[in-house]
Amino acid sequence: MRTYRSIAVASVFTLAPLCLTAQGSTAQGSTTEQRHEQPGGLAVRIVHDQPGAATAKMTVWISYPHRNGDLHDHQQYLEDLATRFRDRGIAIAIALPEDDAKAVAAKKPRLVVAAATEEGTLDNIRGMSFVLTQGTSGEAIVVMRSLDTAVDTIEKCLKDAFNHQAHQKAERALASLWRDVGDGGEFDVAVTQALATWPRSGRARACAVLNEWWCKGDLLAAQKAIDDGIKALSNEAVPMAEFVDLVLRGDRSDPKVAQQLAMAMAPAAAGAPRGTFMQLVNLRALLRAGQDRVAGRIVATLPKRVGGNASNQLIFAETLMDSSTPAAFRDLAERMIQNAESNGGNRQWVYAARHKVLKRCGDNEAAEKMMDEYRARNLGTGLNNDAWYLIVQPQSMGRFNTFALAQCEQMLRVEKPDFVSMDTIALAHFVNGKVDKAIEIQTTAAQQSQNDPIYVARLRRYKETKEAMDERQEKQARKKKTPK
Repeated sequence: MRTYRSIAVASVFTLAPLCLTAQGSTAQGSTTEQRHEQPGGLAVRIVHDQPGAATAKMTVWISYPHRNGDLHDHQQYLEDLATRFRDRGIAIAIALPEDDAKAVAAKKPRLVVAAATEEGTLDNIRGMSFVLTQGTSGEAIVVMRSLDTAVDTIEKCLKDAFNHQAHQKAERALASLWRDVGDGGEFDVAVTQALATWPRSGRARACAVLNEWWCKGDLLAAQKAIDDGIKALSNEAVPMAEFVDLVLRGDRSDPKVAQQLAMAMAPAAAGAPRGTFMQLVNLRALLRAGQDRVAGRIVATLPKRVGGNASNQLIFAETLMDSSTPAAFRDLAERMIQNAESNGGNRQWVYAARHKVLKRCGDNEAAEKMMDEYRARNLGTGLNNDAWYLIVQPQSMGRFNTFALAQCEQMLRVEKPDFVSMDTIALAHFVNGKVDKAIEIQTTAAQQSQNDPIYVARLRRYKETKEAMDERQEKQARKKKTPK
């Protein structure tokens, strides 16, 4: 009989932790009748075992309410982790509904696979739940945020350096940093602490980049943070996708960054060809890197991958508009937006995605009419707030910049903006590639704010970006003039 000290890792949402204790055991490497029960009533039966799992000193449990969800993004990475940590006494197990568990087990993955023995027992778990169980007496449960930080947590446990209270504090700090870094401010200490605690977290590594871009305006330091992130995450497929996703959306002024990130993303995407998140991130990377032909092959498979998930449909649609030839994907993007609206998608995101399609395809008159409709329906939180939060919040960063600029242009038409609103207007121009205008507006905003350090840092970012863009243009001009 196995007993466990449990450490639960939940998704971005706060979940009921999955705490499993064993009842009975069987031979390794075979289908078993082993039953695990949670105090709250969750019960599973192992249908596919792995050599050594029964005697492992720790087991990482991951619960997936639906086989066609995040498991497609995670399975290859989980199998790689199982191989990586096997000789150190770690087993990795996944729990699914009965039919899904049998289907996964039939392919004999390098994972322990367990089936829920009671219908509906996984339904109350939104997303996923990770449980690290150790074969010692007593139980302690701590909720984590995602698979993004699981490896660092496992390492701490293996080194007997895990502290429940410190772990919870560090998780809250990372979530706060991820949420707030786009707002600007002083985050050097928070970034340093996050990287020390979570060196293999894609979110922590992305925050290090955004801190240099958004809070300090230091492009050289940002590039170093990108290089360091890619190196640190080279063997971590899921964290790499988290990193590439946010960094790609955090700035698009340097095409070489997109090319670098596309190369870094390629192995992770190759390992999860059926993963929705992985392939959406990969699609953006390829489109931004100018690899439209390769991207086209992914586009053909994604409608089936995104299924009826409204958020994924909207992300797919707006990602298609990052192509250098967006009109080629207009029909597909509009169909995805229509489906998302029918499926109850976020109303603001529906309008914002539709606006991006219209603007990127040159249908400016229709875009203006659509904005008039949006404002008439009072769907937003005000011109300034709509623009600001769509730009800086990590969920929407880099997705709906045209919509944000439209709200800022309306501010200029109907209001007399103060320096706070001018800061938003400058940022909206910057993220839409209107760097000269951003510098002009931000210069005034900084002066009127009495040179608030946050405003000055954003102005530095705009000026350094302008200098870098001018330098690239000069190099391209000299290259054209050089005889072959």
